[in-house]
Amino acid sequence: QRGSENSLPIINFQNVFLHRIFTQNSFKAGHQLEGGRFYHGWWQNIRREFRSRVLINNYVTAECDYSGMAINCLYARKGAAIGASDPYEIGIIYKGKNDPRRDLVKRYIVAILNDKTGKYSLTKGELDTLEVTHKQLSEMVRKRHGAISDCFNTGVGLQLQYDDSRVAERIMLRFAGMGEVCLPIHDSFIVRRKLLHKLEEIMKEEYERLFGKSISLKYELPYDGLGIGEPDKDLLSPNSRLPAADFHKGFKEHLDKYSIMMKFHDSWKKQTLSPAELARQQPAAAPCSPQSAARGPQEA
Repeated sequence: QRGSENSLPIINFQNVFLHRIFTQNSFKAGHQLEGGRFYHGWWQNIRREFRSRVLINNYVTAECDYSGMAINCLYARKGAAIGASDPYEIGIIYKGKNDPRRDLVKRYIVAILNDKTGKYSLTKGELDTLEVTHKQLSEMVRKRHGAISDCFNTGVGLQLQYDDSRVAERIMLRFAGMGEVCLPIHDSFIVRRKLLHKLEEIMKEEYERLFGKSISLKYELPYDGLGIGEPDKDLLSPNSRLPAADFHKGFKEHLDKYSIMMKFHDSWKKQTLSPAELARQQPAAAPCSPQSAARGPQEA
């Protein structure tokens, strides 16, 4: 039902042309370019959990995105080292990477990079969820990111958007040169699953070419962000500080999700591949025939 919490957006599949949107001041003399991200692709307007169902020419896809892109860009601009830990780790012990408190911290940090007034704050309910006051949260973030704290509340975020749009442009052009489709969602990209490792390679190369530094990547595969054979690293880390009860609960949830994901993957293969392809166990090498296309999405 439209307007309800569970309603789906109206998707116009004809929206396949991308437009770069800059800020109004970008082209004034002496003003730095701001914004410039690519918008208006229909795949950008669907819920995150549905993006793994996007097909490219009837082929199954995978998604890869930069981890902490805005903060990494800012550290690179300043010539400072961000460190190996999660940029959104500010002293709050998260219960895995999907802990909603991490999303609140991320949203707060991104917001103060864009805010020029110094008045931005999470709501009282959100601060209660984090179990901190606004002042405490601000101090924790500034302590974690002291090297870039002078950029908070300066509006630098729009300049960082231009930086990540330049990286996105280079990535898409390289895939276009290969005759392949690469669908951008700002600092995240969807390609045919067969090309996931190539996407990873290009993303790292283009970031390092522009900033002279390395960056971590994250992967989104068909079920709940879990990869085939790739456990929840935050949950299983030897440095995990989760209480034993939370660890056992989280590990059980991980196994349950992984089991569902594997069943989903196996079912998908059986409905997609021919008996000969299943026997060879090399679905990526088989071309998409009219018969297999009629059965459903392809694996590669």
